[in-house]
Amino acid sequence: MRWLFLVGGGVATAAMLGISMRLNYLFGHGLGQTPDNALVFGAVSVIADAWKGLGPVFILTLARARRWPTATAAIIVWVACFLYSVSSALGIAIQDRTMLTGGRETLQAGYADVKRQLDDVEGKRRALGKNRSAGELEAAIGVVLMRPVSSGQRIRGTVRSVSVNCSRVDTRTTGACAEISILRQEFAVAVEAVRLDQRIAELRRQAAQLRERGATLSSDPQAELFARLTGGWVSARDVGPGLALLLAVVIELVSAFGPVVLAGYTDAARYDSHRLDQLRATSAVEYMLERIEPAGKGSAISCDALYADYQSWCERKGTNALSGTAFIVEFDRSRIEHRLEKIQKFGDRYYGVQLLEAAT
Repeated sequence: MRWLFLVGGGVATAAMLGISMRLNYLFGHGLGQTPDNALVFGAVSVIADAWKGLGPVFILTLARARRWPTATAAIIVWVACFLYSVSSALGIAIQDRTMLTGGRETLQAGYADVKRQLDDVEGKRRALGKNRSAGELEAAIGVVLMRPVSSGQRIRGTVRSVSVNCSRVDTRTTGACAEISILRQEFAVAVEAVRLDQRIAELRRQAAQLRERGATLSSDPQAELFARLTGGWVSARDVGPGLALLLAVVIELVSAFGPVVLAGYTDAARYDSHRLDQLRATSAVEYMLERIEPAGKGSAISCDALYADYQSWCERKGTNALSGTAFIVEFDRSRIEHRLEKIQKFGDRYYGVQLLEAAT
């Protein structure tokens, strides 16, 4: 389990450190106005980020050695690198978030403009009311123009020819041209209605496309949710930069303190393992002192009987018993370390030893 935690923590820390270095490189690269400067600034950002991750390890080691001047210098360098890394990650995060919300706001503005135009055009179309089609009106105008014009008993021509399409005043065509004037006015309204209908259809198509692209959705739903959860105490406008800052701080804290935390955990786990070994050895030694004693060469006890007695002894002591394998390993280690040559082991039996009850 300890190695699982170490491997998992190591992979997570290395991944976060790599992400932090990448963000710092992008930020530094963006500062350069020439390809060479961009490369140099990007490299400087990566080096600063590496120092940010290794600095706490150096500082902790120097502090343990009580080399305070060097440790103080390392702290100063680390703080500068840490602040630079946070600002780099924050700049990239805010830039991306601004592009995301800005694109949504542009869609919303475009949708609002289309809706405003659509309302205006639909209002103009409603004002025109119902009318005959342009084709029907053209036919009606043609009929009037082809109406014959007579003088006395003779037909002098048509309204079209006599009035030259109602462009010349003639008393014989005055009534017909007045009728045509009304029809032409209605025709103009019909043409305008067709144009407005086409414009309405185009605007509705644009509005539908914008809705499909998310124009009716919130530009920053996450920020609005936080604003509602806080009861308006935090405005939606402030949530976006705050989340970007939180993301940057998380990245930089994990990548900065992950290595030293892993190193500390390794030391602590190693110490706990050593302490556990000591406790196991102590448990076996105490049992040997309290429950067994030397006996003749013919006296023997099996490993199973010894372990059963050890379990009973642990129950009386109120302590947790080792597993059978662990107990035998610790019993043999104690027997060898304390040079108990009289206790010999052959197969699964110990010779030259007996339990105290058996002795009595």
